[in-house]
Amino acid sequence: RLRSRGLGDVYKRQDFIYRTAFFRAALKSRTLIKRTNRDREMTDTVRETRRVRLPEGKMPALRVEPLPKDTNQHGDVFGGWVMSQVDLAGGITAMRYCLSRKVVTRAVSSFTFENPIRVGNVVSVYTDIVKVGTSSITIKVEVYAERLTKAHNTIDLVTQATLVYVCLGPDGRPIPIEESRKRYFEAHPEETDDQGVAPLGSSN
Repeated sequence: RLRSRGLGDVYKRQDFIYRTAFFRAALKSRTLIKRTNRDREMTDTVRETRRVRLPEGKMPALRVEPLPKDTNQHGDVFGGWVMSQVDLAGGITAMRYCLSRKVVTRAVSSFTFENPIRVGNVVSVYTDIVKVGTSSITIKVEVYAERLTKAHNTIDLVTQATLVYVCLGPDGRPIPIEESRKRYFEAHPEETDDQGVAPLGSSN
């Protein structure tokens, strides 16, 4: 009886070990499957990101290539450099619509960084006028980076932002945008709305 009990305990112990090993293997396999699926999703996300194309039928408000002096110790372009290019592009669009050189940045409503920019990338900044107030104009800005290669160029959307600009008069105070445009045409009677005035919603 003692021997049978001892063997029974051994069998139970072995069965417990086998069951534990089985569950551990199953858990490990399940974890590997989850990791594999997650890696596949991340790869698909990267592929989708790299399928971005430059906006069709639009000219960029600004196009520039960063220099080594514009990068940090890791080789990525400083976020401040990107912000300055966004502000320049938005300001150019605001000046074209207001027909005035005196346009100042009033606020940055939103600003997100999606992907890094590196030396050798061609940076294109596109703008759209989303709202025109009495003396302010709201502009949406998108920044794209072309990763130049020998075979083809991949494009990433790197930054999205929304900025507000205010039109100023000769005395440095805000004036209605319509008044600014009126003053321009009074000073340049040879020009009309069909000769170079950027329409609403255009970055040209």
